[in-house]
Amino acid sequence: MYILCFTSGILFMSCSNDDNGGGGDDNSGDCLSAGLVELSESLLGTYTGKLETLQVENTTGTATIVESSCRTYTIDFSDNVPSITDVTFVSLNESLVFGDPDREIGIEISADGVLIVVKTSDPIITFLEGKK
Repeated sequence: MYILCFTSGILFMSCSNDDNGGGGDDNSGDCLSAGLVELSESLLGTYTGKLETLQVENTTGTATIVESSCRTYTIDFSDNVPSITDVTFVSLNESLVFGDPDREIGIEISADGVLIVVKTSDPIITFLEGKK
């Protein structure tokens, strides 16, 4: 549990530091200038890892990343776990990260292809050590 809190805290802080400074949504429609990262084909697809919710504990599950629009992604989970939508990534060191404090979500794809998802609002979701 401490790892989840630590990971989500780091993700939220790192993503909030990457704001474009506008204070609002950047809905200009020009995804090329928004500073968002386009995921390579090697990062899209299905990851297998430890999936937990309040209803699903300690199970091997999957998370599938699909592009839903220009540099915006959806993460679909197995075991009837609700999807996470409107995910955009920024580059931080050698990782790609997404943080949304309003929805209480932190996501990281590490340089070695490990996916970590932490959502602390209802429904609570953790997906750890996901590898393709």
